[in-house]
This record gives sequence, structure tokens and C-alpha cells, in this order.
Amino acid sequence: MKRKIAVVTSSRADYSHLYWPLRDLAAHPDVDLQLIAMGPHLSPAFGATLQEIERDGFRLAGRVECLLSSDTDIGMAKTIGVAVLGLADLLGNLRPDLLLLIADRYEMLAPASVALALRIPMAHIEGGEISEGAIDDAVRNSLTKMSHIHFTTTHNARLRVIAMGEEPWRVHRSGAPSLDRLRRSRLLTRDEVEDKLCLDLSQPTLLVTCHPVTLLRETTREADALFTALDKLDDQIIFTYPNADAGTHDLIERARAFTANHSNAHVFVNVGAIVYWSLLRQVQMLLGNS
Repeated sequence: MKRKIAVVTSSRADYSHLYWPLRDLAAHPDVDLQLIAMGPHLSPAFGATLQEIERDGFRLAGRVECLLSSDTDIGMAKTIGVAVLGLADLLGNLRPDLLLLIADRYEMLAPASVALALRIPMAHIEGGEISEGAIDDAVRNSLTKMSHIHFTTTHNARLRVIAMGEEPWRVHRSGAPSLDRLRRSRLLTRDEVEDKLCLDLSQPTLLVTCHPVTLLRETTREADALFTALDKLDDQIIFTYPNADAGTHDLIERARAFTANHSNAHVFVNVGAIVYWSLLRQVQMLLGNS
């Protein structure tokens, strides 16, 4: 009898990390993979990245529409609530033997809470990490305390999870799954990246990937400083969309307005992990906060 393992992915932020765990689970003869997509994956505003999952050949066990078109912390809180309602029915029907979650996106509080109520054991990847300027630490540590098995990226992260009271036998240093994908992937050449993005990368180029500072209620000052500095540059500037957090729409609008007034600037909703990594090899600088 196969063991049913459910995995929840909410956005590009976790899918690229989960790619090889998903591949390995899908190929395992004793595992029935139940993949669930939710949140930004289903939103055209964030590139409808569900299509990337489908192109990779994964079969979905369910999808949960939950992302509110909001730019506030209240919207984030409501997104969690809507996700809980959808996941309660879905996980209640699927009844997996294990739920696998990764990292620290706030949306992951929803499946974890539902699994806790339904008495579904949980495994968590990338616990014990440290973030600054974001709610990620609080989310990550909450997921750790709700989980039963832990897979950490480093020795120090493992020690932090154990220091939180988790039994050592439950905590395994497994490394970062995102590095597995990077190591096993063929990155694109400059010509291939230029063709995909319709850009000329022979000129000095700056890649900008900035996200809202989720610990702050007001992030206007940080955004003002960013775009004031960029306005002084003559180099080519490439923006990629931030993650779906409170303050995201303001950053997107500013990036689009900047691009409309600067011929040297371009903005992309989502280029995908492989193109993004390939682009990093070609640009002169990455400016970001996550």
C-alpha cells in the first residue's frame, strides 16, 4: 500500500526549492504524491506560475484559490483565512499520511493549521534559518513547532531546531533542495537569455528583485530610497516582481512607472527559476533584499 504524501506549494518562492523533492516523491514506487497548488500560483497578476508546474509534468491533487487582490496586512490575514477554508475540505478528503511543507511563506500557516486540526503528521524543510526585516522567522518557527519531522539545510540550523525543543532524532540535516535543482539544471547561455527576454545583455545591467519589508507597517521610505538611487543610473535595469505580500502592489506600480519613464528599464512578472539563475550569470549586479 502506497504512503500518501501531500505537498503544498504557494508560489515561485517555494516551487523551485521543491522541484527535486517532488520529482523524487513522484518517482518513488511506494509513494502517492498529492500535490496542492494555492495562492499566487493561480493568480495571473503574478504570472500564473501554475502553468510552470503543469509543464514540468506534475499532476495536481487539488488547487486552492485564496489570494486576495490586496496590498495590506489585513489582506494577508484574510488570505490565510480563505486558504484554511479551502484546505480544510481538500485535506479532509485527501487524508494524506504526511504533509510536507517548506520554508517560511506566510501562506503556509494555513495548511499547517489545517493539518494540525485534522491530526495529519507534518514534515518541514528549511527550519532553523534566520531572516531579518521580515515575518519569516515567526512563520518558520511556528511551522517547526507544528511539525513532527524536520529537514534542515545546515548543521547550525539543525541545532536551532533542537534548541526549540524538538527531539534530535526528528531533525535531519539534509541540505538545501534549491541547490539540487541549481546543480542539476543546465543554465542558459547569454544568447538564449537575450532571446527569451528580448534584451541586449552586452551593456552593463542591474537586476532588481526587492520585496516588501513585512515587519514594517510603512515601507514607503525604503521604496523611495530605492527608486531615487536607480534614477541616477544610466545602466540597463531589469525589475522582477516581488512576492505577494502587503506592500507588493505599491512596489509593482513604482517599478512600472519607473520603466515607463526610463528607456533603460524593463520589468518582468516572472521569468522562472532557470532564466533567473541564468540571468544572474550575465548581469553586473543584483540589488535585492531576499
